[in-house]
Amino acid sequence: MRTYRNIAEGIFDRMVLITIRDADNNVNRISHNPALRLNDDAKYRLNYRIHMLAVFNKTMRRIAKGLVEKSTSLIGLLKKKIILK
Repeated sequence: MRTYRNIAEGIFDRMVLITIRDADNNVNRISHNPALRLNDDAKYRLNYRIHMLAVFNKTMRRIAKGLVEKSTSLIGLLKKKIILK
């Protein structure tokens, strides 16, 4: 995430980012498509970092789902053991 931020700060206009967020930090659409400061290297690096963040998020969701299943199973096992005693 830190690497993405380092790349993004050279691409996105801070003032545009400020105007699209409201007081609750929700993102609101704007009516125009603001210019980005992109050269070919910046495009490549930004796209790669976004891809890696997406892969990381999918992996974390898969792991979290597995942990929820395991914890649910463990809770069921503990309930059976407690009831049997």
